[in-house]
Amino acid sequence: MGTGNLPPYSDRRKRLRESVARGWLLLYQGGEYFNENLYYLTGVDAFHTFALISLESSFEVLVTNPFQFHEIREGCTIEDIRAVPPREIAPTIIRMLSENSVSLLYTDYSFESRLPLPGELLDRMKKSMPGIRVEPLPAQLQRMRMIKDPTEISTIKRGIGV
Repeated sequence: MGTGNLPPYSDRRKRLRESVARGWLLLYQGGEYFNENLYYLTGVDAFHTFALISLESSFEVLVTNPFQFHEIREGCTIEDIRAVPPREIAPTIIRMLSENSVSLLYTDYSFESRLPLPGELLDRMKKSMPGIRVEPLPAQLQRMRMIKDPTEISTIKRGIGV
């Protein structure tokens, strides 16, 4: 589904914007565990990284640790990539949400989530932005991930030797 030889990540973000059309998406990978939603939409698997993606406009930013910044910058389809030390991630997220007047935020935070956003970060966001509404990731993202695009099918076939 990607354009030419480009990975399909930009197309996936575009399809998600078209299907949801409101709010913002925050995907976060801390110091542990792979975040499959972050990877599905950006192609990035890096610790201490987050993507903030508007579902109402073309705004999207990826913030990562300084150690992997150059590697990620070369391969990511998001143009605005910034390096931030891990201890600055929470203040950076809160500042960006505030600067963009985010009122509806979709993120991993529920008990059912395999990779929930840290509770401390949620508390700090709600304290700094009392009007923000935080909701679980949109169902459209989960439906998109269930239906494999040609790139994913090719990867699966290579992985199982077909």
